[in-house]
Amino acid sequence: MPIWLNGVLANNAGAEFNLNDKGLLLGYGVFDTALVIADKVAYREAHLEKLTKSCAALSLPVASSFLSEMMEEAAKDLPLGVIRITVTGGVGPRGMAFSPEAKPNVIVSASPIAATIFCPEIRLVLTPLRRNESSFTARIKTLNYLDAIMAVTEARQKSFDDALFLNTAGHVACSSTANLFMIRDGCLITPPVSDGILAGIMRANILRLAKSRDIPVEERSIGYEELLEADDIFLTNSLRLITQVTHLGEVALPRRSAALLALLKSMVFDEINYSRFQ
Repeated sequence: MPIWLNGVLANNAGAEFNLNDKGLLLGYGVFDTALVIADKVAYREAHLEKLTKSCAALSLPVASSFLSEMMEEAAKDLPLGVIRITVTGGVGPRGMAFSPEAKPNVIVSASPIAATIFCPEIRLVLTPLRRNESSFTARIKTLNYLDAIMAVTEARQKSFDDALFLNTAGHVACSSTANLFMIRDGCLITPPVSDGILAGIMRANILRLAKSRDIPVEERSIGYEELLEADDIFLTNSLRLITQVTHLGEVALPRRSAALLALLKSMVFDEINYSRFQ
């Protein structure tokens, strides 16, 4: 797995990294992951915009042009894979406050993946942990993913695949790494950003594609009990694309929207040129 540190191809085991970096000590930093198909980053401009805005939100002085160059470099010679770009807070004086003189480190990795990652079926279980809709970190990908790690670990110990988060108001939020949609009477319903979700790139794509086909869409709060009455539930993220939920806890979902789900998957596959891997 090739890794670049600040634009230089590095030996993963021997790369020099200052252990006083605030990304390591405090989780101060951001990251993004993106799908690569045929040496090209899928939805590249959306990923670049998202990462650039996340850096700006944390006052991390990294040029968008540099991030763009690294995306292009990491995607080279990668028929099907994933890249991750991590921007750390850099080294500064001891303490919690952001240091203007700190220079961020930019770490980029590229890994091949198999096409079997796309559109799996999963079993989802509710976690007792809550998503804080008022938190600054709920809306950007920071380096602190402890809640997600704990939730998905517990879910897998119970023989489920992923965890479902509610927010502090008891509304449905998201899974550990994906946005959630439910389908009811042909309408796509997804929680609003104000409910503490990350506005994912694939979520935005699904909303855009649905509207282009006049598929009804609602962004509104969802109660857990309402989920149990859904015709279908699916998750979205940039790597797995569309993940159908077969069970919510021990409840088997009816899965009554096969045609609509097939249409959404087909539109996404067309956009990313998935047919080359079939």
